[in-house]
Amino acid sequence: MPLATAAADPRLRSVAQVAVEARVGSLSGLFDYAVPEDLTGVIEVGHRVRVPFGKRIVTGFVYALDTPPAVLELKPIEALVDAEPVLPPVLIELAGFVATHYVVPLDEVIRAIVPPRVRAVVRRSVKRRRQSRILRQATGTPSAVDVQLEPAQQAAKERIAIALGRHEGEVFLMHGVTASGKTEVYLALLAEVLAAGGQGLVLVPEIALTPQTVGRFGARCPGRLAVLHSSLTEAERAAEWWRIRRGEADIVIGPRAAVFAPLPRLRLIVIDEEESSAFKQERIPRYHAPTVARWLAQKTQSVLILGSATPSVAGYAAALAGRAHLLELPHRAQGRPLPPVTVVDMRKEIAARQFSPLSRELQASIAGSLERGEQSILFLNRRGLATFVLCRDCGQVRECPHCSVALVHHAALSRLQCHYCGTSEPVPRRCPACGSRFIKSFGIGTERIEQEVRAHFPTSRVVRLDRDVMKTPDAADLVFDQMVSGEADVLVGTQMVAKGLDLPRVTTVGVINADTSLHFPDYRSSERTFSLLTQVAGRAGRGTRASGVFIQTYTPDHPAVRHAQHHDYRGFYREELEVRRSYGFPPFGELIVATYGHRDEARAEREARSAVEQLSATIGLLNLGDIEVLGPSPAFVYRLKDEFRFEVTRYRAVGAGASMWTRCRQTMAVLPILTQESPILRQKAKRVPRVDSSIRKLIDDMVDTMVAAPGVGLAAPQVGVGLRVVVIKTDTNLHTLINPEMVKWEGEQIGLEGCLSIPGYVGEVKRYMQVVARGLNRHGKSVKIKGDALLARAIQHEIDHIDGILFTDRLTSLDTLRKVEPQDQEKEAELVGA
Repeated sequence: MPLATAAADPRLRSVAQVAVEARVGSLSGLFDYAVPEDLTGVIEVGHRVRVPFGKRIVTGFVYALDTPPAVLELKPIEALVDAEPVLPPVLIELAGFVATHYVVPLDEVIRAIVPPRVRAVVRRSVKRRRQSRILRQATGTPSAVDVQLEPAQQAAKERIAIALGRHEGEVFLMHGVTASGKTEVYLALLAEVLAAGGQGLVLVPEIALTPQTVGRFGARCPGRLAVLHSSLTEAERAAEWWRIRRGEADIVIGPRAAVFAPLPRLRLIVIDEEESSAFKQERIPRYHAPTVARWLAQKTQSVLILGSATPSVAGYAAALAGRAHLLELPHRAQGRPLPPVTVVDMRKEIAARQFSPLSRELQASIAGSLERGEQSILFLNRRGLATFVLCRDCGQVRECPHCSVALVHHAALSRLQCHYCGTSEPVPRRCPACGSRFIKSFGIGTERIEQEVRAHFPTSRVVRLDRDVMKTPDAADLVFDQMVSGEADVLVGTQMVAKGLDLPRVTTVGVINADTSLHFPDYRSSERTFSLLTQVAGRAGRGTRASGVFIQTYTPDHPAVRHAQHHDYRGFYREELEVRRSYGFPPFGELIVATYGHRDEARAEREARSAVEQLSATIGLLNLGDIEVLGPSPAFVYRLKDEFRFEVTRYRAVGAGASMWTRCRQTMAVLPILTQESPILRQKAKRVPRVDSSIRKLIDDMVDTMVAAPGVGLAAPQVGVGLRVVVIKTDTNLHTLINPEMVKWEGEQIGLEGCLSIPGYVGEVKRYMQVVARGLNRHGKSVKIKGDALLARAIQHEIDHIDGILFTDRLTSLDTLRKVEPQDQEKEAELVGA
């Protein structure tokens, strides 16, 4: 750990680990300081302090306290910033978990936990706090009448209530169809938690933070609810944070960042729509709120409820495997039926020369709803008028100058806009490339759908809800109020209308294009499409009137569409699980994608390739054969904000059906690997006179043995055959060399090596950095292999084997040879090299 040093002072009695707010670039960000005598016994974990840092005085948070060794000389803490600790100890520990688990700097995590105004303001006046408290109490909403839970709801509530009494940090997955009354179960449990003096945390996707959602919780607990979300100003967020920290709020509701709320008496955590990608933060500090909530529940011995009508496939599999308690609410509350869903094949619309984005069936249903004074919701997860602008002479699509994506035409702005970086420009009258007037907008967005509805139904009152209309924090409230009051007939929107809306007068729901999210290059695209279709369909039939849902698609037979039509989650789950099992996708494997970006395209690719080589070398040297590194490959959005981006994927097989490669091992011919005591390993192998079927069978068996071991490479003498044959597997390539010899070498590298014939040991070996080896392939054809880094090391290692040389003969020093630590028993069996 880095230390801040200074002259000794006899008054100094203890050491504080301080997370400094100085953006030091260190992952730990922790520095040791001495606690002066006047602060000994006063300072606590979570206190904010001022400390010397180089030539500056900076603030930081006390992360831990300890007694120093007698010889340690440290700079002292200058002063406390606040009389009481700003952060409770559990949040300090949580920050450490997030920093370690997601490999992000600790100071960045603390910045995410503590709002900017809280970090900047030293002390607020008591008078102002009291005024704020009185104002909130005066505006409280009267408590709503208790709702009688139905049998399925009551059973779920009782099971969770028992777990609350056990204080064991248990996890429940509550799978309930749309409108099954999950929220009523949450509210009943929160009431019990509050009555026992505890506190609750409710996480919802940002898009579900409607006034209706917040209002339902606030009505049950007037004056005791705090809301944290992105629409708050910095001052408002700081005020809410202080209310929570002082214990003036017993329930906190908000999106993913609310998982860091400073609740000292936390007993219940609810994550609604747990499968939502909105719970994953992509920018630093990266984190996944449900994963963080699991840690928090264990630490505070709270109960965690993961609720959804469409649980994530991985989450549902975990519950079935016993890693969470599964609760089912299979029917809608009050006996209401799920709405019938009609799948509209848009190919037939085109064949009938119907080119409107609103199919004939959907138009008829909207017309019927309008005639009866009812409402409709139309969903399209793409905003704007058109998705791209194309020149029909030269074929150029107008792209963002800073990102490799098409600019989107926004009619309300009369501009083209990039949805990634915000760049905009006027809509061109002529093609900027060739000057042609034949330039046209293609594709559809929510603006276009709004225009279509107005054109087909001129007297209808249409409102739209997407990011383009969210100019003010209360824009969504106004749109929602218009629907509730009946001032609007048709709501057109993006994902914002898919969840959290309970509008009894809605009898028509239309999904304009179900294929929008279906064909993304992501293994979860089917899951996300099914979830979205099911959630959107759930907006219909919430009242007593007959309702209908229309899903428009060009792929009506896709499993996501087919199962959504029948509200069949289990059917979709079973089919999707088999697809993932066959490809080794989660939950049968682990995927980690790292993105490398730089304004210099060559440098971005070079950094990504270097990462692949380093990862492959580490995997090879530690013989972690269940891990594969793929890439680098261009990211889906190759250029983003002037940075060129490459992706590196790390894949790790999990379980028996983990991957196609793993499943192939079941039919392998695995040979015994000789250890260093075998004389053949010290003999020079003979040349192969002719490549025939017996040699090819030997090669196949060697590959099977190498993979099963697992290892990076293998030489024939290691399986008892004194022939000059080697096989090497690095990255995604398999190399075979018969009668190999090095014809070129240069450079130098020093690193750890291991050997399948010397299990459990690694040592430091000097090798050439680049080599060229010549030999025959499995078909007897002459080949050359050029290798650097890991591949170069593996080639030299295997040629040594056929010359009777072991890696221990080439150690830079015998002192570098070491055995695997006993506590790493699981790794010990694999901690061997080629």
